[in-house]
Amino acid sequence: RDLERAQISTIHAFASALLHEYPIEGGVDPRFSVLDGIDAAIFFDACFADFLAGAGAPHEPLLRRMIATLGGTAAFVDRLREIAERWYDLRGRMETSAPCAGAAAPAGTTRRAGAEPCAGPESLAGAPDRRSELDARRNLYLERARELQRLAEAHCTSSEDRGRLEIERFGEEVLTLSAAADDDELEYLLVAIAPPAAKGNRKNWDPPEACARQKEIAAALGTEHERFRRRWMNGLAEDLAAWCGEFARFVDERKRERAVLDFEDLLIGARRLLRDRAALDDLRARYRFILVDEFQDTDPLQAEIIMLLASAPGAATGDPEGGKLFVVGDPKQSIYRFRGADIEVYERVRDTIAGAGAPLVITQNFRSLPGVVAWVNEAFSCLIHRPPDGRYQPEYAPIHPWRGGDRVAVNLLELETEAVKADELRESEGRAVARFIKRFVTEGGEVTDPRTRRRRHARFGDIALIYRGTPG
Repeated sequence: RDLERAQISTIHAFASALLHEYPIEGGVDPRFSVLDGIDAAIFFDACFADFLAGAGAPHEPLLRRMIATLGGTAAFVDRLREIAERWYDLRGRMETSAPCAGAAAPAGTTRRAGAEPCAGPESLAGAPDRRSELDARRNLYLERARELQRLAEAHCTSSEDRGRLEIERFGEEVLTLSAAADDDELEYLLVAIAPPAAKGNRKNWDPPEACARQKEIAAALGTEHERFRRRWMNGLAEDLAAWCGEFARFVDERKRERAVLDFEDLLIGARRLLRDRAALDDLRARYRFILVDEFQDTDPLQAEIIMLLASAPGAATGDPEGGKLFVVGDPKQSIYRFRGADIEVYERVRDTIAGAGAPLVITQNFRSLPGVVAWVNEAFSCLIHRPPDGRYQPEYAPIHPWRGGDRVAVNLLELETEAVKADELRESEGRAVARFIKRFVTEGGEVTDPRTRRRRHARFGDIALIYRGTPG
């Protein structure tokens, strides 16, 4: 009789309702409004443009390195925006917090993403004598290029030898090192210029030992270059993390000024208010039962909110109270990893709930013919297995047909062509489908009449063609 009083909504609408009730605990303006997807994208673009325009001197080295790396201002801006957007979208999941089924993080222990650079194990950014190291590496490249060129000129008998061609390519590229305008450009060139590959045919070298020597030099250069490249990438990552962190704070501050939140902010605020013990206990007592549909699409932040609410009033952990939480989901249907959906979160929550009651596995299929179900089981039981190094892939659970019949429902059509071009393949595929349809209708193929539910001979009007869209 209390069904009409149940709060039924998306998790974002639910979080919004909580924040309107507990704005202080959630750390939001009580007057906040919510940006929809389009408005949020427009707001983000405006913030990005303003922040980039006023980035200032502290970030100039990073911006120059990214422009050099990506090869042009337009590409640099697009790529930097993509990185900044991805970073900002994940801000709620990069906060330090407990596992979804464990204890909630104590108040005050949260660290916002980007508050400090993500320092790598080793980088050039903090090298005490960067200039000396860059000069030494440039001199090493020039010296090795001259040594390799002397070997090739004195001992290689073929101008087409692959080792010699690599040496000539490397020798031409290292000459650009001397024209570097500053340390940042020199550093980038030292990363971008690939050492010569250790190639060459001994038959083209006299004596053959000279071929082995040039390969030895090339291999040593390759090892040293990879070490240097990793240090350079670590330094770039540190600077980029710091830039993204400052950008995230810039966006958050502008949102506070305008009292607006996006969908991720709703979840972050809801989690924040649930870390307030009084608010959490009040809400735990209010919501006696929680049902979550499509749980396979839940991300870690959403799961943490659900598990906190599902615990008993006064409980110190996020373990659900027996009988309070009911989730429905199919891990095989999880397709929103790009939005943060995490199968391992699903599996951990499932195991936690299973401690208080057995999971119910639904395997009955009411829609498909037995032939379709048999084909699906045969195909996907070979493809879907739990990997040995984690739980990011579920184990396949066979399904069982409810409808009767033993007719073949899946046919494999062989194309009568050896074409490799897309247009030719599409034409051949179309002809094969047309032949199959004609044969099915004219040679007594049967279908179930949608009105009488009886079997009868097929007509062309019974058949629908479904195919992927094509650009041309």
